[in-house]
Amino acid sequence: MTRRELTGGELDLFADVYVEGFGLPDDIRSGVAANNEVLADRAAWRFFVACVDGVPASVGVLHAKSRIGSLAAAATRPDFRGRGCHMALVRRRMLVAEREGCDLVVGEARFASTSQNNMVR
Repeated sequence: MTRRELTGGELDLFADVYVEGFGLPDDIRSGVAANNEVLADRAAWRFFVACVDGVPASVGVLHAKSRIGSLAAAATRPDFRGRGCHMALVRRRMLVAEREGCDLVVGEARFASTSQNNMVR
């Protein structure tokens, strides 16, 4: 598995994984990408992808500002769940938040979900 930060030109890829991961309608992909293009130009927002065998499997966002990091908008494609993608991106975003000077990292997830369990770990 590889993890890396996305560039502003890759927000369509982010939207593809996000929409599929959350089971959202296909017709909102362009809106998801457009929304994130606005954020990608701001220094506090960082977008990440985890790939399995070169295939984008999971995405996550970090907002880091005023020494607080927020883990946001993480999703994993159904075919890649249970492979550690979400946890890998939690760890990566926390590491980047620490490097950005954050001494507090927060996140939210559905109660008793795999995402919550990963964040607790």
